[in-house]
Amino acid sequence: MIPFYDRNAKISGVLIDDVNHFLVGSGYPKTANHCSEVGIKAKELATKYDSDPVKAEQAGYLHDLSVVIPDVKIIGFAKNRSIEILDEEYRFPMIIHQKLSVILAREIFHITDDEVLSAVGCHTTLKANAKLLDKVVFPANKIA
Repeated sequence: MIPFYDRNAKISGVLIDDVNHFLVGSGYPKTANHCSEVGIKAKELATKYDSDPVKAEQAGYLHDLSVVIPDVKIIGFAKNRSIEILDEEYRFPMIIHQKLSVILAREIFHITDDEVLSAVGCHTTLKANAKLLDKVVFPANKIA
């Protein structure tokens, strides 16, 4: 259960609209705009570098969903979901948000594509052995 999200909210299936509605409705219109910009930039980069533009756009839209989790609840939410928390993340919990955005993408928007979820899950810090889609979404977030 996600306590800060209205489970009765309708999901239309149009991801950009649904993410925008979720973020704006949760009080984060600037994040909604940022996610839209990252989706657009990721799609552009994916096209340029021969990655999947649809998946890149989706990952861009979803990457900051966890902004809705209050800072004081980030560690607890991560532990509750059995997410590994690194020492660096305990010191700077905000970077866990990429892992939590994966959880929200699955639970709220029913995203199951492993490539999309991987790109969401490493959009801030990247990772060793990153796949092409990861390498597209990471700079898209920085550029946007």
